[in-house]
This record gives sequence, C-alpha cells and structure tokens, in this order.
Amino acid sequence: MLVASPRAAGFFGCPGCGFARLLPIPPTAPPGGHDRYFHKAASKRRRAARLMGWLSRAAGGGGDYLDIGCHAGYMLEAAAAAGFRVSGVEPDGAALALAARAVPAARLFAGRLGEVALPEAAFDLASAIEVIEHDPDPRAFAARLARALKPGALLYVTTPDWSHWRVPRDLARWDGFDPPRHVCYFTPRSLRLLFETSGFELVRRRRAFKPGVKCLFRRRGDG
Repeated sequence: MLVASPRAAGFFGCPGCGFARLLPIPPTAPPGGHDRYFHKAASKRRRAARLMGWLSRAAGGGGDYLDIGCHAGYMLEAAAAAGFRVSGVEPDGAALALAARAVPAARLFAGRLGEVALPEAAFDLASAIEVIEHDPDPRAFAARLARALKPGALLYVTTPDWSHWRVPRDLARWDGFDPPRHVCYFTPRSLRLLFETSGFELVRRRRAFKPGVKCLFRRRGDG
C-alpha cells in the first residue's frame, strides 16, 4: 500500500522498499523541453563510448541493441561502432531526427516505450538511461522490456536515487527532483525488486557518487 511521503507533497510511497510516485498522475508531459541534452555533444559521445565498451564486453559483443530514450543517438552511435545492429525509441521528434542523421542504419521508433510496436525476444542488449522515472507505469515499462529481450540478454537501467546520501533534505534543492516530468522515484532496493519481479536478475549495481541507481540486469529464461 502506498502512503503519503513525508519527503514531498503529492508523492505516495512504499515504506518497505522506498519507491514513490506522484499521485494523481498528471497528463503526459510533452517530450522535449530539456535543451541542455543537446549541449556538449562531444563529451556525451565520449561517455557513451566508454559505457558501451563496458556493456559490449559484458554482453559478449555484437548482436541487437535497443536504447529506450535514445535522444540524439549517442549510445546508438557507440553501439553501432562496437558492431551491434541498433534500434532506438524516442518520443522527441527533434532528437529522433538527430539520431537518424547520426546513425542512418538505426531502426527508430517514434514514441514512448508503451506506444511503439517492438519485436519480441529480439534484443541481446538494451539500455534505459534516465527514462523510467518519466513513466507513470513502471511495472508495464519493465514488463515490456522483458518481452523485447531475448532470454539471457542484458539490460542497463539508470534513474535518480532519492535515498542517496547526497540528496538534500529539501528536495527542491536537488536537480534530480523534477515533477511533474519525473513521476516516479526509486531506491536501489525498489528498482531491483521491480525488475526481479518482471523477469530479470541483478548482475551488478554500479557505484554512483552522484544520486543515481545504476543497475545491470539479465533477462531470465523462465518467462
């Protein structure tokens, strides 16, 4: 049962796992609005290349890669350079156009995860980087990813961690607190439980000096 969170007005959470969501869920916010995501493209490409190097090694290299919230295509570029066939999902039309120019061979889906027709059991590696906090139905989000991934495939998920020691008591002073664009907040425990009950197992949780949860999951083969 969700109870009113003492940390933020309008948020209701689980005292056991620390998950919280904004209620009532507002109308879906339009995509875009974060022009800063287009800035410093060169540094974003370098970070994407480093991350993809790690993910590619973990996945055994090559295969089919899916990026949820692919934005301008930085991770798609890195994955293509690492030898993957790449697909991306992105609701922001301007960002999707940049991704199409950056990676002409990419298969791109316009919309949010729950709105697009992804093939099932088709991907060897996927990522959802700073995306799940925008989705009003995280259970459906995780279940849709489980259907899209092959058994044994890897999934890398990151999201703000509002239990992190560096989050100020006054959430209004935290740059990761962004309602109503962010409608869900997680702790490491709640993110792990969500995906473990959706057909995944935790492979590794990466350390995060900034307030975030960074988890690598594997799709189980038991449905």
